Amino acid sequence: MKFTLSWLKDHLETEATAAEIAEALTDLGLEVESLSDPAAALAPFTLAKVLHAEKHPDADRLRVCRVLTDEGEKQIVCGAPNARAGITVVLAKPGSHIPGLGTTIGVGRIRGVESFGMMASEREMGLSDEHEGIIELPHGEVGERFVDWLRAHRPAAVDPVIEIKVTPNRPDALGVRGIARDLAARGLGRLKPLPPRDDPARGRTARPRHPRSRARGRLPPLRRPPDPRRAQRPLAGLDAGAAACHRAAAHLAAGGCHQLSHP
Repeated sequence: MKFTLSWLKDHLETEATAAEIAEALTDLGLEVESLSDPAAALAPFTLAKVLHAEKHPDADRLRVCRVLTDEGEKQIVCGAPNARAGITVVLAKPGSHIPGLGTTIGVGRIRGVESFGMMASEREMGLSDEHEGIIELPHGEVGERFVDWLRAHRPAAVDPVIEIKVTPNRPDALGVRGIARDLAARGLGRLKPLPPRDDPARGRTARPRHPRSRARGRLPPLRRPPDPRRAQRPLAGLDAGAAACHRAAAHLAAGGCHQLSHP
């Protein structure tokens, strides 16, 4: 079972860190198999601006770029088709470990031209499978940490992911709310109440209930509070090509689930 810290905080009001939550889960008998923090892997990267780009003298598909960094202007050879003057990019300096490639880069010589680092794509940063070009940011200051920019504009990209091992006797831990309930009972926070059943945020409206007539010898139906563990509902008229709920898709993608559409 994988879930993100922000997903858990949708149900649990807590100031605990991901590491503290992982320790508490282990104490509760929910063994933590992994705890990944994308922010740690992205910490070395900063923002830079391309000042000038020209064709490589010895390669048609390469460009020699002059890039403004927090350490001054640097020369970087880039093969991305969108490398051009004026864009804000993500800079990997020599000595940086590239999470999406699993390698550490250094100062290189590409077709006789020195390159002092690289401008990264989303796949090289481990953010997505996109690798048609380098990352272009709509704004950002030269020298700003990329991880800080993501926290402000794409927080899901740096959301810690916790994976637990669920045993057959703990089906309640197959849902994020069940995990949040356990942590609240452990004293690690407060369980947030669910929205009312007729709240549009829950995506459904409560069906009105009408008591049966006693005149026919029938008792009114038993009125019980809604069970938040139930998740059964008939669905019809679905559009397989429609865009998924961005928030739900982001939570599931961070947990390792990928969206598939079947016509």
